[in-house]
Amino acid sequence: MLIAGTYLLFLGGGTSSSPAPAHPAGSAVRGTPSADETATPASAEATPTPAPTRSYSDAPAFTIDPAAQYTATIKTNKGDIVIALDAKDAPIAVNNFVFLAQNHFYDGLSFQRVVPGFVAQAGSPSPDGQGGPGYTIQEDNSPLKHDQGAVALAEQGSTPNSAGSQFYVVLAAQGIPTQDGRDTVFGHVTSGLDILQALPARDPSKPGQPDALAIQTITITKQ
Repeated sequence: MLIAGTYLLFLGGGTSSSPAPAHPAGSAVRGTPSADETATPASAEATPTPAPTRSYSDAPAFTIDPAAQYTATIKTNKGDIVIALDAKDAPIAVNNFVFLAQNHFYDGLSFQRVVPGFVAQAGSPSPDGQGGPGYTIQEDNSPLKHDQGAVALAEQGSTPNSAGSQFYVVLAAQGIPTQDGRDTVFGHVTSGLDILQALPARDPSKPGQPDALAIQTITITKQ
């Protein structure tokens, strides 16, 4: 059913300013700033990024607008990878991805598994490439194809409706036609595919692998 050998390799790991306060009249001598005036307003201080939650008890509620256009920008240590998400054709998958990205699930993870000329897979919370967010989601009946640049959810082996946080990008023009209608394609890389195509082979289940492409954060925009 799947592409022998190579396909099993990559799918084996498939398991989110306020105004300054007013100063009291006459609180400072003309020309001399008061302590309030020289202090940095609280609103100007950088807001710390919350620690990512790596496990959830349930799949997220459906909150996206299927008629809207969502874009995901994956910031990595080698540049940005931009993905156009297809909320119309894959609403469940896009809703799940947006939820995890916005809740910083992917921050600090990586593209842990790479098969050059085939796929680059990301989203495992475990160094060995296994695991997910603690839940699985239903597949979309997506008509989108596994062509070059396609972004799809990774199922756990051949088990239906078993995807969670792990996703992969198709690197080669031949795609993975045997997976059309199986793994849900929910977007397409519009910029930065060359970053993934240049990655060396990597199998997280084996020792001595090259450094993985790190995901610093994923930003979601809506139009």
